[in-house]
Amino acid sequence: MSEKLKPSKQYHSPDMDLSTFIQMPVSAQLARILPIPLFRAYIYSLGMIYYTLHPDKRAAMSNALDQFFVDNGRNGQRLKNPGIRSYQGVLDHYYEKLVNAYRPLDEILNYLDANVSIENPVWADEIKTGTRGALFISGHFGAVEYLPLFFTIRGFKPSIIMRSKTHGLHRILTEKSKYVDLQLIDASGKNVILKAIKAINRGRTLITLGDEFKHWLPTPGKTIELFGDIVPRDRTLNLLYRLTKAPTYFGLMRREKRKFHLHLSKVGDGVQKVDVSYRSWKILKKYIGRYPDQWYQWQEVATGLADYKLKMKE
Repeated sequence: MSEKLKPSKQYHSPDMDLSTFIQMPVSAQLARILPIPLFRAYIYSLGMIYYTLHPDKRAAMSNALDQFFVDNGRNGQRLKNPGIRSYQGVLDHYYEKLVNAYRPLDEILNYLDANVSIENPVWADEIKTGTRGALFISGHFGAVEYLPLFFTIRGFKPSIIMRSKTHGLHRILTEKSKYVDLQLIDASGKNVILKAIKAINRGRTLITLGDEFKHWLPTPGKTIELFGDIVPRDRTLNLLYRLTKAPTYFGLMRREKRKFHLHLSKVGDGVQKVDVSYRSWKILKKYIGRYPDQWYQWQEVATGLADYKLKMKE
């Protein structure tokens, strides 16, 4: 692993990850009652407290950003105030996660209907009108939390494998899903992959994320460059692609001045033998280069790659 991206050995404050810290019970209550601008300011304030208490997390994010731009020949060509913007992007994700869960369903649906535009709508029409289900790959980028509900508005019949940090979040999302055509597959339950395959075979669109490095399965003989390391490519998504023979798309919900743009690409037709995992990562990497503040995995890169490399040795 690149020296810069080794997990930090400096001072660690009492262990609590950012997700757990921000999703404390009081945050759920405030998400319901505070005006949106005040709630966003509250989340930013929590983030400032957390990063002040966790200098190792700040260092991990800074190191990963530096390594990415050096590797891509753009040293010194980042955003203006990249650190501030990147922290803001991470906190925007948690703000959207809590708003998505705890604000009234009609409010969220109306907001998304009015504020999301689709680039390459031909692929959106294909997903909606296709006779088969689809595999939809995204990343920890932009307003990904809004994708499932937006898909219900557009008639995509989404299914998603869900991991929730808190029981309360899991409960309320499950309750909301009953009022729209959204299937939630509990990642901690049994037969998760089988349920995902069945969802696609029933004509649903399975949303999954392609940049969870610690969950990747190595592909023998094929490599990829990740933040200064050469590692085996992931084969998880390729297995789903081959098992379902479903048309496969890649998409990102990019934020822009409180509005959102859904970028869509087709990465596999379900018939051709293609590496949908590699194709998806190449597209995501391009968008990370353009909008690094919208990818919220920077502080997880070192530990995620470390976990993946341990899996390679098993």
